[in-house]
Amino acid sequence: MSQRLRLVVLAVLAVVLVVGTGTFIAVSRAQQSQEAEGQPTEASTALASVESKPRIVFRNTALGSQYGTVAMVPLSDVGGPRAYTTLACDRVFSTHVDTLCLASERGIVTTYTATVYDDGTGAKTPIPLTGSPSRARLSDDGMLSATTSFVAGDSYAATSFSTRTVVTRLSDRTSSDLEDYTLIDQGQRIAPADRNFWGVTFAADDDHFYATAAFGGATHLAK
Repeated sequence: MSQRLRLVVLAVLAVVLVVGTGTFIAVSRAQQSQEAEGQPTEASTALASVESKPRIVFRNTALGSQYGTVAMVPLSDVGGPRAYTTLACDRVFSTHVDTLCLASERGIVTTYTATVYDDGTGAKTPIPLTGSPSRARLSDDGMLSATTSFVAGDSYAATSFSTRTVVTRLSDRTSSDLEDYTLIDQGQRIAPADRNFWGVTFAADDDHFYATAAFGGATHLAK
């Protein structure tokens, strides 16, 4: 077989592979949509009747057309009708004025986004997300955000996984990757290759935070 013929065959195979993958994704999404439409829906209520009150915000996982969207219920009636937003998120965290949404756009190449939405003004602030969404957190005043993502498709179910946690100051969008921090345990420096961070909680002063740190076969609370 000549070199030119080999190239032609490879080009044809590449086109077939791309078309086949695209068709598979389209068919799978159509099937998922049909299955979701056939499921009973949760009782719903108007968003305006809930969003101005003390509430619980969460990702809706009930099967149906609203699967994956951000929903909320009044704190006074957590088992009552749900109010749905237009946001579709894999992970979500809300304060009284802001919402942090981590999302995946699945296709031939899956992409990931992290966005802070100001519920009062509608402003959107994109922040770094380096992999598959894992954890989302905002400080109480909405000045700081934290995102944790799995690196290279890992998950907590794996015996060995890698996470990337980034803290961002939203006023100027400056970010700190926890991989760049020095971690000290009982006077010993823990090498970056031996540790994972996730589960950030912010202190009230917008300067300190806590995180789960895993190293040496155990998990620890890091300040």
